[in-house]
Amino acid sequence: MAKGSAGNAWRSSESGPARDKPGAANSAAPPLPSHAGTPAGKRCRPSGNTQGASLVLNLEGEILFGTSEAARLLKREPAALLGTPVSDVIIDLPLRRETPGYNLAYTELNFANGAWQKCRFLDQQGVRRWLEISARPFKLGSSRAFIVLLGQSLAGSRHKHDLSRLISLEDSNDDGVLITDAEGVIVYANAAFEAITGYREQEVVGHTPLMLDVRLREQVFRPEFLAGLARGGEKHCVSVNRKKSGEWYFAEQNIRPFVDHQGKVTHMIFRQRDLSGQDDSQDRLVQMAYFDGLTGLPNRNLFLDRLHHEMARATRSRNGFTLLILDVDAFKSVNDNHGHPAGDQLLQELARRLRRCIRDSDTVARLGGDEFTIILTEVTNQSDIIEVINKIKQAVSADLAVDGARLPMSVSIGVAQYPTCGENEASLIRAADQAMYEAKRAGGADWRFFGCPHEARPDTLP
Repeated sequence: MAKGSAGNAWRSSESGPARDKPGAANSAAPPLPSHAGTPAGKRCRPSGNTQGASLVLNLEGEILFGTSEAARLLKREPAALLGTPVSDVIIDLPLRRETPGYNLAYTELNFANGAWQKCRFLDQQGVRRWLEISARPFKLGSSRAFIVLLGQSLAGSRHKHDLSRLISLEDSNDDGVLITDAEGVIVYANAAFEAITGYREQEVVGHTPLMLDVRLREQVFRPEFLAGLARGGEKHCVSVNRKKSGEWYFAEQNIRPFVDHQGKVTHMIFRQRDLSGQDDSQDRLVQMAYFDGLTGLPNRNLFLDRLHHEMARATRSRNGFTLLILDVDAFKSVNDNHGHPAGDQLLQELARRLRRCIRDSDTVARLGGDEFTIILTEVTNQSDIIEVINKIKQAVSADLAVDGARLPMSVSIGVAQYPTCGENEASLIRAADQAMYEAKRAGGADWRFFGCPHEARPDTLP
């Protein structure tokens, strides 16, 4: 790559990434003008604009050249930008190779009179960030092209100063702190957050707090909740979060808005305190909310949280997992013939036996009644699944002695694998549930893979 004649410009040293295409710009074009193409007299620079940050695109939206300041602002190497479709970098700027006519109309309509828009972009590590852009078509030699001006996405120097001061104060806070933009994208994490969760700041920036507590989807990002924050409200809650290691922990969480001088919410501040190990009333409330009172296992709420997290992990790693649903055979007759206290003892003993059959990284939960579920993390090989099933069958095969009576214990098991048996939580649970009922209809004390006929299922291990 050769330097442009201007000291801070970079561009293709070849004939241009789209030389043979209609409307493509020629690499012999002159370097960018120092005013970056801004029309005289137009108020089109936001207060956070970075002087000289600009790109030149051909009519198909491919990056031909630009300034070193643009590469710095986009957090990319200049060589990695040349010839790249701008929509692969600034993902909210829909200029595409196949639609040069639309590209022209889009810029003329959306950036009329030097207007600016807030857009997301991806840095070199794929982290999503924000900036402000303005774009306009212009003549480049005998062809038309686009110039795109880039600015920092934080309007108002006083507001920027206030936010910087807040971040400096949070650096020494003993509580874990996340700061997100108004859309919920993390822009900052303090050292205490890193110590609590095991995540480094660079690992969470660009994501949302949902990576820690999926229930926030129902609370924080609702329009009415954001409106409440805008009116100066705060949110206090107790959440069940997951550390980078996979360990779960309870956190007392406070969420409050950060507003600019016009009263608009520009950021949200999430402050959390680890409650794990604390024996207080708040901790007992969390225990009641997320754990089954009879067996001590995670209840349906916590199971759904963990299932959501496991799906997200499996999607990122492209390594699936297995869901088992178990139902106690003839449980109604135990309650009818021996009483509900005997039924409760059977469920408690079953929970203890199931715990011994799984790894620390797996989850066993009670969904309700006599129905249990197990998440086998990163287990997809059928022989490994059958090994766990055989271990469960052996563990529950021994009768349970209750008040001089011996209660037989057995379970019917349904098996569903992600992503082949379901693309979301509801469909995967439905698949495992259907397989479990097939095992129960066959007489119980058996198991079925979803979608696999009994006669074609894998053989059990010896």
